[in-house]
Amino acid sequence: MIGQLVAAVVGIFVFIVGAGISAMIRNEYAEWARPLAALLVKLVGVLNPGFRDEWLAELLYMHKEEDKHGLVFALSLVVGIPLLWFHTAHDTLFAVHPQPSAPRTQLVLKRAFDVAASI
Repeated sequence: MIGQLVAAVVGIFVFIVGAGISAMIRNEYAEWARPLAALLVKLVGVLNPGFRDEWLAELLYMHKEEDKHGLVFALSLVVGIPLLWFHTAHDTLFAVHPQPSAPRTQLVLKRAFDVAASI
């Protein structure tokens, strides 16, 4: 009987502490998520300035109209920037299809990029 009472008191205590920690994290998250998302989008915008204005506009729309923090959007840009660089490099290197007389290394590089892009 006393063991069950102690277990119930401990359970209630753990629930209250857990709820308090959850509320504290939620409040802190609301404070730093938006500035972190803006910083990440600006950083990725510096790395690839061609899309910077579009990405910042999308983030501002998320903040103002949808009332979202935009952290998932910003992290997806950070994760996706190498793929965007890969496609940009591929388009830059092989804008004109190589002629049959092109050096062998250029043909090998084009084939490697084509195989990697098809994956």
